[in-house]
Amino acid sequence: MSVATLPIIDAAPSVPSLAIDCALTAEWLEAFLRDELIERRGVKSAVVGLSGGVDSAVTAFLCARALGPEHLWTIRMPYRTSSAGSLSDAQLVIDALGCRARTIDISGAVDGYLQHEPEADPRRRGNIMARTRMIVLFDQSSKLDALPIGTGNKTERLLGYFTWHADDSPPVNPLGDLFKTQVWALARYLGVPPSIVDKAPSADLEADQVPAFVETCVTTAGIGAHHVFLETVADVFGVAFEHHENSEADVVADGAAIALKG
Repeated sequence: MSVATLPIIDAAPSVPSLAIDCALTAEWLEAFLRDELIERRGVKSAVVGLSGGVDSAVTAFLCARALGPEHLWTIRMPYRTSSAGSLSDAQLVIDALGCRARTIDISGAVDGYLQHEPEADPRRRGNIMARTRMIVLFDQSSKLDALPIGTGNKTERLLGYFTWHADDSPPVNPLGDLFKTQVWALARYLGVPPSIVDKAPSADLEADQVPAFVETCVTTAGIGAHHVFLETVADVFGVAFEHHENSEADVVADGAAIALKG
């Protein structure tokens, strides 16, 4: 009895898409917020640190839709070297939503500690600012009987672009499973002001800071350059790339295209 030999057919490799159904995503995240705050915790209000960037703007829009703008507190927390543009961009969100808002300058708190550590480098200073903002956010949540809501996205988390005991602290983080490109898509769907959606990402630790998202990921997260960097970014985004020899500048440029534009 002869056994038929079947041909082996290799399926063509596919590149997963990062496209999302924005309407469905928004509906799901709004339901998620209502469930986490109202159903599980009995809390009716949310407090969001509003930086003027797209992540906090999208988070605020979702909270306003889920809970109502009257149940959303947005807190702007500038440092003395922060960009004035960040404050004005945050105000655009406040005006668009009609939510409650407050501005608390963290310069005194940060400088009060740094006067004892004058040699602190920019990374330490940035982490101190981030943690100070979280102290403010949690204290305000206690005062206002509102839950602090996180604003970090999946790209930042996987690349290590966040501060321990700061960005990662809020108990609920609606954007935690969205890559940056998906956050941008959701922002456009929700009606976040275009000036916020289209501006380059920045940690806003000083005025007129030059955005260096990829460079920061390389130095802060310990991600090596060249192929290791590209492979890491590709793995994070679940996309494929062609293995090729490049100069360091070309590698960083390619990585920036993947990380920032998707």
